[in-house]
Amino acid sequence: MTNPPDTTIRLTWPTPDDGGGMIDKFILERKLSTEAWNSAEAKTIANGTQIDITPATQYATLNLTDGGTNYFEDTGLTSGLTYNLRMYAVDKAGNASIVSDEISAYSEDNAEPSVAPSGVSATAASGTSITVNWLPAADGVGIGGYVLYRVQADAPNPPNEWETKLPYLTGSNYELVLPTPIPLGDPRLTFSSGRYYFTDDKNGAGLIDNKLYFYRVRAYDTSSNYSGRRRNCEEQAGNNRLDSGAPTGSATTPDVTPPSKPITVLASTVSASQIDLDWLDSTDKSNDGVSNGSGVAGYNVYRAGPYDNIQSPPPTDGVYSKLNGPLVISSNYNSTSLAEFKYYYYKIEAIDNATNVSPRSDGASSQTFKDSVPTSPINLNATTPTGDPDDNSFIGRQITLTFNGSNSKYSRIDYYDVYRSEINYGSNAQWLALTPVETIAARTPKNGDGTYTHIDDNTGLYTHESNNLSDNKMYYFKVRAVDDTPISNVPPGPFSTLSSTVGSVITEDITPPPAPGSVSVVDINKKKDETNSRLIVSWPHISQPSDFKEYRLYRSADSGQNYTQVTSTTLNYYIEESLANTEYLYKVTSADTFVHSFGAGQTKNNEVKMLDAPISSPSNPALMDRVAPTLQSRTENVLASSATLSLGFDESTEAVVKIGSNCSSLSKASANPTSSLIPTINLEKLMPGTSYSYKVVARDSNGNRSESECFSFTTPAFSISNVAKSVAVSSAALKWKANASADSFIKYTNTKTKETRIIANDTAKAANAEHSLALKGL
Repeated sequence: MTNPPDTTIRLTWPTPDDGGGMIDKFILERKLSTEAWNSAEAKTIANGTQIDITPATQYATLNLTDGGTNYFEDTGLTSGLTYNLRMYAVDKAGNASIVSDEISAYSEDNAEPSVAPSGVSATAASGTSITVNWLPAADGVGIGGYVLYRVQADAPNPPNEWETKLPYLTGSNYELVLPTPIPLGDPRLTFSSGRYYFTDDKNGAGLIDNKLYFYRVRAYDTSSNYSGRRRNCEEQAGNNRLDSGAPTGSATTPDVTPPSKPITVLASTVSASQIDLDWLDSTDKSNDGVSNGSGVAGYNVYRAGPYDNIQSPPPTDGVYSKLNGPLVISSNYNSTSLAEFKYYYYKIEAIDNATNVSPRSDGASSQTFKDSVPTSPINLNATTPTGDPDDNSFIGRQITLTFNGSNSKYSRIDYYDVYRSEINYGSNAQWLALTPVETIAARTPKNGDGTYTHIDDNTGLYTHESNNLSDNKMYYFKVRAVDDTPISNVPPGPFSTLSSTVGSVITEDITPPPAPGSVSVVDINKKKDETNSRLIVSWPHISQPSDFKEYRLYRSADSGQNYTQVTSTTLNYYIEESLANTEYLYKVTSADTFVHSFGAGQTKNNEVKMLDAPISSPSNPALMDRVAPTLQSRTENVLASSATLSLGFDESTEAVVKIGSNCSSLSKASANPTSSLIPTINLEKLMPGTSYSYKVVARDSNGNRSESECFSFTTPAFSISNVAKSVAVSSAALKWKANASADSFIKYTNTKTKETRIIANDTAKAANAEHSLALKGL
């Protein structure tokens, strides 16, 4: 089947029953309604047409079985006329049926316009509209209007693979520009210079900007026949398809949507003359918010300032100035050549490739760093108090530091850090590693409104007192000023350089030497009936410091109520004579060489306080202790070359042992100078296997002396024991013990060669200590 021409009458009818025969064909008779049939039964038509319809007839579809449906298109008719039609069947034997009843049909104009629209062109009228124009169509019965179709270039299928369906050939890709055809005379359809014009703005909703659109135009005549269609068998289903040759025009809407507003603008100070900017990239979308625009071409950077203070409210757009010449391509910018310690404000705008300008960003601000620091504090002076430490508790414990303040460019001094050290550090880094001992607030005054005005503070005198110091110690001081520059201003920050060091300040020495441990009194004469005895007052020497000066002996005759200085001496004893038969107490202090000077030329040394000084037992010359100590116990530990005597007395005493070969020749002495109830005396360098005799001589703190009976012991003979050996292939190790302090050697002989060697150990070992030697090269 091929596409039939117009104008056409479509006929359908059933196949009659042949009574056993088969239908061969049908005869269609057609005449104008104004013409007459030759006769009702005639098989010919006067002034009419007779058509044989067989299965091979064009535009015919036959089903010759009984009751089958047959189809035929009677073409080539004149539109607008009424035709009468009738039909009869002929079987294969040539027998004709009776003629059917006559029917009438009106021939409609089904032909598309003879001249379709052509020369379709499109031009963007704005970012949201396109004007389509074309050459007019033509038709014998007249053009009724036009239908416009639109498709985006990024539709799912390319524009040359389009097809649409009724009504008005709408489809999956191309869409109708308007929901109904545009008739001639519609005010939206204009005609000028031989062409029709129509502006598409998507029926008021607006097209997408920066988008390529394709257009096709169809004409329809007054009989509603549309140009640009093709026919095929699907017409039986009522479908029309747009001919792929329909004229096409295209245009791209310009990008009229600005990029997005730059956001998250950060201003970061780098130095006293530079602030760096960063922001998030803008995006450039079409007006639908989905499609891409022409793309961000770059950015403009605007700056307001400099300002001395933060601006509230922030600067308006009118005071900003553009910084860049060509567009800034990246999302960062370095603002340079700025003034020191000033506030600057910045805004960013984005420009796309169609020169659309975004709204400006929110403002971001930062303050440039200062390029200067406060001056260093000057005129440091340190003093320590002098005088009687008994009257002034700060003496030896305090240093007072004074200094003049600093000044700072653009800022006010906030406070001063005072550093103290016992070491005069050579580097500032070592000083700054210390914790300030005090932070002193600056005295920069406020204005009446609570703000500060920059003034120099270097005429102000500041004082720092360091307390609870160590006495007799040199301290060093440094000071630095800190202004109100933000701590983030690094470098150089809010800190001045450290002042010069003030030192050579030594706190006064207020620590006396230690007190003697005890005081004892001994009657030298030992005469019980003597009323005016001579007493010796003694005490143990202290561990004398380098500035030790003397001991000072005090005596009280009123049970310690009042003491009078008897003497000062560097010795550890003093002899009292011509004392009355009275009970006395003695105290001994120690003093150093440091001299405290105070009012009216008075001076004093550091001396142990009387409360800290040791006190003697009550001493009455007539009642002095005259009983000698008694030896109550004795233990001997005798070795080959030494012996240890552990003694026990009835009172604390100093003990001496006299030793010799027999009781009548005791010449050698060993002593324990420490007073004790159980003194221990070591006897060294004895001969092994030898007998010795000895006596114990004891003296108490009052000088009473006793001598024991004669005792004896015998040292064991020299011996070696606990000999052990460890032998290897070419070496051996020997160990042993001796019962006396001794060095040792080994004498060994090779039994084969008869060679004898000696190896000595020249290090002496104590008694019962282990000796060892190694033999090598055996």
